[in-house]
Amino acid sequence: MVTEVQKVVIEHLRGLQSAGPIEPLFPHYGICQEIRELLCMYGDHSDLYYSIKQLLQKHPDYTGEPTSPIPHPTKNYSDGYISTLEDKWDPRTDYGRTRREWCKWLADRLEEEKYILGDKQ
Repeated sequence: MVTEVQKVVIEHLRGLQSAGPIEPLFPHYGICQEIRELLCMYGDHSDLYYSIKQLLQKHPDYTGEPTSPIPHPTKNYSDGYISTLEDKWDPRTDYGRTRREWCKWLADRLEEEKYILGDKQ
């Protein structure tokens, strides 16, 4: 069963996809930190956070690097993440659009699977 906090995460991810209506809480960081900061507002959900990180690793375009899971269009994953402080979420860039597409993918998976391993009820 999807918990209330999981619903909040799904709604937030849906709001981030396609450039809105939600803007990232921390635009200089990626999806993982975005989710971590969101979850902090609802108490200790570190188990849920790590389960979501594991789910991201199932994305078909996963880089193989947990700290930089989203591929950059022109750079290796870590250089791309570090060098794009201003456009990580910018829908006008390939990298920003990709990040937002990953939000949609993640929200879809969370809704389809109807569970997150380790989440406290």
